[in-house]
Amino acid sequence: MTTLHFTLIFFFIFSKFTIIDSSSTPFVAPIEIDDSTKLYIISIFIRTPLESADLLLDVGGQFSWIDCTAGSYASTTHRYVRCRSDLCRSIDSIACSNCFQSSGPGCHNDSCALFPENPVARNAVLAQALVDTAALMTTDGRKIGELGAVPDFVVSCSDESLLKGLPEGVCGLAGLGRSNASLPAQIEKERRGRKKKGFLTEWPTRRGPKLQPGRERGMRVVFPLPACYHITVTPMSGAPTPFPIKVSSVYASPNIFALCLPNPSSPSPGSAFFNSAGPYYFSPGIDLSSHLLYTPLVLSPIGLTTIIYNHRPSAEYFINVTSINVNGIPVDLNRKLLKIDDDGIGGTRLSTVTPYTVLESSIYKAFTKLFKNESEKLNLTVTDPVDPFDVCYPASDVMTTRLGPAVPTVDLVMHSDDVFLEDFWREFDGEGGEGRRRSVVPRVC
Repeated sequence: MTTLHFTLIFFFIFSKFTIIDSSSTPFVAPIEIDDSTKLYIISIFIRTPLESADLLLDVGGQFSWIDCTAGSYASTTHRYVRCRSDLCRSIDSIACSNCFQSSGPGCHNDSCALFPENPVARNAVLAQALVDTAALMTTDGRKIGELGAVPDFVVSCSDESLLKGLPEGVCGLAGLGRSNASLPAQIEKERRGRKKKGFLTEWPTRRGPKLQPGRERGMRVVFPLPACYHITVTPMSGAPTPFPIKVSSVYASPNIFALCLPNPSSPSPGSAFFNSAGPYYFSPGIDLSSHLLYTPLVLSPIGLTTIIYNHRPSAEYFINVTSINVNGIPVDLNRKLLKIDDDGIGGTRLSTVTPYTVLESSIYKAFTKLFKNESEKLNLTVTDPVDPFDVCYPASDVMTTRLGPAVPTVDLVMHSDDVFLEDFWREFDGEGGEGRRRSVVPRVC
């Protein structure tokens, strides 16, 4: 598989699955990073009475799922989705399911079935869809408001086997992909279908955190992306530096969600914004929505998930990277690998479930060769690598400048030469982006 994978730090989506207007209700949810797995966890409220659910954040996930094992899920408002119903067809179900055990949230006859997937372990199970009440905190971009209810939230059940390899305490997955059943699509659909949004007057099981995005700028990747990243959908036939990047939309009023992922070395949580084009205020009082560049999203004709859905486009988000430059020098690579072919192979995929950037093997070899050559010009000598990296340098040899570590610059050039992720090495100076703790991290990788 030749697809490039890049972990997100700040991600705005303008998507074509729905329309918003000025009366849209903005929502926000906290995002944490798991120290052990370096995966991201988003918290929303679900079931009745409402309880906080910690879910793996998957920006390319087709739908959300939650563990419905007996005793793990109880709600007075859940109901199953009947097979072959309009709702079942709208969430792209391809199977029906019967259950011969005790009736419960994930056990009904003639039920609409889905295939929830663990994107880390790459395994899936057959499970039943259900509808229940969910809720997220409202926001004006500066502070937390009331808790807004989404009464008819569709989610897939799963069993505890699907939780293996995920962060401890996680009970499911939040899918934010290009799908009718994704979390942002359902939030917007619910808003459009009701004249007046329902609000809760009391906090549920636990009070939500303050909206203080602060320093959500780090991540653990081989070649880290910039701090802020913004994108928009460009429809196809048939189907940071501290500055954010935004993608222009062909739609007058597109649906939007934004992710600001937390810094592993900072106690401040990240934030997910839904139904809001801004403002997104970050300390010290900066509205990032006013500092945006643009690049289009690309659609892959086939989703390469564990369960392959024939003739169905991928729910994941891709960007049009045209070149990788080191110190301004293009990496000598086969540019055909940067394009998505008819079988869904190739291209550059955005991901929140891969803790490091992944490159196709020939691109990786060419990149590391050029990077080492440019590093020698800075009197840097490779040292013993640290798994999973192949190229590392002694941190003591890397000088620190006002802009960051003195290492070769790495740029990802997008659809135009004047649109690129510029010098994202400057944000990081150690193994997995934690090099500022030199007493702990002796290498730059």
